[in-house]
Amino acid sequence: MLLGDLFDLSLRGRSNSVGLVHEGPDGHLREVTFGEIRDRASRLAEVLRGRGLAAGDRVAVHLTNRTGFIELFVACAQSGVVVVPINVLYREREIAHIVADAEPRLIVTSAGQGALFPPDAPTVDIDDLTAAAVGGLPGGRQAPQRLAPRKPSVQQQPCARSRNQRGVPG
Repeated sequence: MLLGDLFDLSLRGRSNSVGLVHEGPDGHLREVTFGEIRDRASRLAEVLRGRGLAAGDRVAVHLTNRTGFIELFVACAQSGVVVVPINVLYREREIAHIVADAEPRLIVTSAGQGALFPPDAPTVDIDDLTAAAVGGLPGGRQAPQRLAPRKPSVQQQPCARSRNQRGVPG
C-alpha cells in the first residue's frame, strides 16, 4: 500500500468531517472538510501533471505552515511525486545545496521567497498553483487517477554535509 492509498482511504471515509481548522486572511477561523482537502489536492495534482510532472519526479517544497502545504503534500502523494521538503529557515547556501543534490523538476515556495533560490531554479509560487487549481479541472474532467509511482511518494532529502556530520557515509 502506498502513502497516496492511505490518504485516499482516510479522506474518503471522512469526507464530510472537519479535517482542518485555520485562520483565514481576515482573521476568522475557517473549517475545511476532508472531502474539500481531497478535492483541492486532486485539482492541484492535475495542475502538477499539466506542468509535465509524473510519478517519481521530485518537487521541492519551501513553505511555512499553511493549507496549501497540506494540499500540495496530498496532491504529490496521490500522484506519486516525491516531496523534497526544504526548511524555511535555510538560506541561500543551504537551499542551493539541496536543489543541486535533489534536482527537483519544480520548486514550490511563497511570494518573495524565490530570490533565495538559484536564478535558473524552476520556482513557482504556491498561490499561483492553487489559483490554477481553483478553476477546476479543464473541460469538466473527473479527478485524476493515481499514477503508478517509480519511487516513494515522500522522501526526506538531507544534505550531504549533515549526513557526514552524523557519521553516516554519504
